[in-house]
Amino acid sequence: MDLADKTAIERLIAQYARNVDLGRYADLGKMFTHGRITANRREEPLEGAQAVQEFYSGTNRIHEDGTAKTHHIVTNLEFSDTPRPDRIEVKACFVVFQATPKLPLQPIACGRYADVFQKLDGDWRYLSKHIEVTLVGDTHEHLSIRI
Repeated sequence: MDLADKTAIERLIAQYARNVDLGRYADLGKMFTHGRITANRREEPLEGAQAVQEFYSGTNRIHEDGTAKTHHIVTNLEFSDTPRPDRIEVKACFVVFQATPKLPLQPIACGRYADVFQKLDGDWRYLSKHIEVTLVGDTHEHLSIRI
């Protein structure tokens, strides 16, 4: 994998986090037009743009500034060795911080991502994202569901 490919994939991982933090769920959904999201705390996968957008819009609170008032930190990216130049798996760790008028700044969730990307017509895209939530704090200002 060359540096340009690695940078493009890192950009997609950052774009996912930014779209969640900024409440840009339509943009988030578009990232999974040909992909799916699974999670250890959710039985059914989210497949395609519409399912991803509707799920995030329906479960993530948007605050008065139009954002989720969260900040995702994604670290420890591990790019797998693969014999296929058009597909790569990347594992990472994440921490989600949040602060609202009702909630002082604090970590609210931690876990791991297992992402699979595919290169098609020269562009990388998500095939899948698995979210493994391992630690949960106070998410009442972030989610309308329990995780």
